[in-house]
Amino acid sequence: MERSMWALLLAVLLAAPATAEESRAAFRVSVSVPPRATLTVLDCPVAVEVSEADLARGYVGLSARYRVSHNAPRGYLLQFAPRSGLAQQVEISGLDAAPELVLRDEPLEVYQVAADRRDELALQFKVVLDGSAGPGRYPLPFELAAYPL
Repeated sequence: MERSMWALLLAVLLAAPATAEESRAAFRVSVSVPPRATLTVLDCPVAVEVSEADLARGYVGLSARYRVSHNAPRGYLLQFAPRSGLAQQVEISGLDAAPELVLRDEPLEVYQVAADRRDELALQFKVVLDGSAGPGRYPLPFELAAYPL
C-alpha cells in the first residue's frame, strides 16, 4: 500500500503544471537588397575573322545573344565600350530602346526599361573596318556590361 501511495504522489507531482517565468521580446528585422545586374553571354563569337572579302566590303557582320538578370525596379544600363585596333565604328541593332546605335571612340550607354527580371537580347553588329585592318583574327572590337539602375 505504501508503495502505491508513493507512485500516486509521484504521478501527481509529474502531472502538475510547471510554473516558470514567462518573458517576451520583440524586435524588428529589415532587409535591404542592393540592386544588381548580371550579363551572361549565351552565344557570341570570341573573335572576329576578317577575310579578303570582308576587307573589300568594308565591314564584318556579327550576331550575339545575351541574358541580363537583374533585380533593379527601374531597369538596367547596357554599356558598350570600344576597343581600338580593328573597327572604325560598330553599328548595333536589336535593342528596343534604339533602332540602331553607333559605337565609335567613346563608351555608349543604353537605358533598358525592364519589367521582367530576366531579358534575352539578340543583337547584330556591323563592324566597319579600320583602313589599317588586314585579314586575320581579331578580338571583339567592344566590351559589353550591364549595370543596375
